[in-house]
Amino acid sequence: MGPQTPEDGNDISQRPPKRARLEAVTPKDRHPNDIPSPAAPMRAGNVECRTFVDAYFRDVNRAYPFVDRARVLSTLDSKGASVLSASERDADETTVFLVMAIGYTTLQRAGRVPTDSETDFQVEYKDILAGFLVEESTDTVQILLLLAIYSQFDPRGFSTRPIVDMLARQAIRLGLTRRATADDGLSPAVAERNHRLFWSIYALDRMIAASAGMPVALNGVNMDIPLPGITVEEFASPDCAEYTSMLQTARHLIELRKLEDKVLHRIHLRDRAETVSLTPSDRRIIAEDLRTEIEDWYSNGCLLKSAGADDIQIHIRISWLAARYYNLLLLLYYPSRSSPTGTAPLLSRGELASLAQKHVQANAVRFRQRQLPLNHVTLCRLFPVCMVFLHCFLASQGTHGGGPPPVDVREEVSICADMMASYPAHWTQAHHAAAVVRQLASLVGTARPFPRAGASWALSESDRAWRLAIKTRLTELTQQVLGKGSTYRLVDDWEDAVGAAGVGQHMAGASLHFDPQPAPGQGAGPMGLGGMSFEGPHELDLSLRESEVAAGAFSIMDFL
Repeated sequence: MGPQTPEDGNDISQRPPKRARLEAVTPKDRHPNDIPSPAAPMRAGNVECRTFVDAYFRDVNRAYPFVDRARVLSTLDSKGASVLSASERDADETTVFLVMAIGYTTLQRAGRVPTDSETDFQVEYKDILAGFLVEESTDTVQILLLLAIYSQFDPRGFSTRPIVDMLARQAIRLGLTRRATADDGLSPAVAERNHRLFWSIYALDRMIAASAGMPVALNGVNMDIPLPGITVEEFASPDCAEYTSMLQTARHLIELRKLEDKVLHRIHLRDRAETVSLTPSDRRIIAEDLRTEIEDWYSNGCLLKSAGADDIQIHIRISWLAARYYNLLLLLYYPSRSSPTGTAPLLSRGELASLAQKHVQANAVRFRQRQLPLNHVTLCRLFPVCMVFLHCFLASQGTHGGGPPPVDVREEVSICADMMASYPAHWTQAHHAAAVVRQLASLVGTARPFPRAGASWALSESDRAWRLAIKTRLTELTQQVLGKGSTYRLVDDWEDAVGAAGVGQHMAGASLHFDPQPAPGQGAGPMGLGGMSFEGPHELDLSLRESEVAAGAFSIMDFL
């Protein structure tokens, strides 16, 4: 598909208003004069623009392979850096502008933005959304999808969630969820582009939902779109190996999003009436089946892993695989509000805290390598981890000393705070959360080893007030960032369940240590997963996987 201009596009005075120009024009509708002439030598500004575009295709396009690279480069060659300063843009120019804006965030993350760069992307959300509402086409859907991807990095713009909601509804209206309508009358290459557009919307929707603990917007019922595949033109291209690698990455990410969605709905969003009817054995079987799928996904990813030579790419690297693996496990074993009150958890508090530690450590490796995007999704993923640490701290109020050493999470809590504090200054919620999490790290640090068995450690009145203030503020921030309906923010429900199970709800005179021992009646497996004992690949090995290579014992100061 080539540039999109009116038939009289050479006459600027006759161009229609901006909203009307955000319309789709298929290749057969283009006038021969609309085909761009050979590109002139790039000016300095054009070279910088090309750097932004290349960064997009080296990283983001591997996860969302819906943008036509040839079409983008054709528009860039003909328009150059003028796309950045244009007061009005047609569909192709808007696409290039958003691709550059997203590529710029990739270079920022990798520390590769030129020191002399003065580029400032001012994304006009209202104008883009207005064009989307005026015209229903795959071109406007692509533009809106790019806007949704960019909005994850822009706390001052529109929220990503409602944009994704609009995308999901429009994908259904345009028939992108069914092969019969997505391919109707189109060439194989254009039909494949529609397939990739659908799966990109699907993947983004699932990622946003899983990170916030919310239901998805794009219902997967009756979908029959094939996974992204290579076209004849791509197969015959000298870049066939690169296209193949990109599509393998995209497919593996789609499987990840499917798995996140499955865990979210089978564990956290299951109907309460159905949940009550589940026996402890049923719950263990569900968790075991999901755990098997998680292990398979990780193993398949290791076969695709990148050598890591390109620091722009973040997907299918060992550190990325480990971070996603522990994120899946945390999602699987995260305390669920749909679990019947008083039932034994699948993991003890100590095991849950250890799992959260490994999640933080894996992301700390990525942070040190400048592979962790500081965007809204990453911030959302940090809050449930901090809530786990807070939950384990509060729930440990009824235990006593004399057992094995407690799980010390002070370093990991501090790492969470430092990652939040590393967001740019205009991410105010991240910095407010960093201050609260630092307070949590200080409070956790008030715990002391017990001098003898049977002794206990009591909080002072001031410490109890301090603890309550931290819990209240962190819960408020979690609600603001994740949403009121998030399944991850229900600390009070967890405490009620702990009290019903007889663990204790004392506000004072209680231990501040985590108890890593299995609860009575749990299995004697390596991690005592409520009677589950995993053999071979199913063993819950809480040591960091290969992501610890060259990581060693790290301090967050090494990352900054």
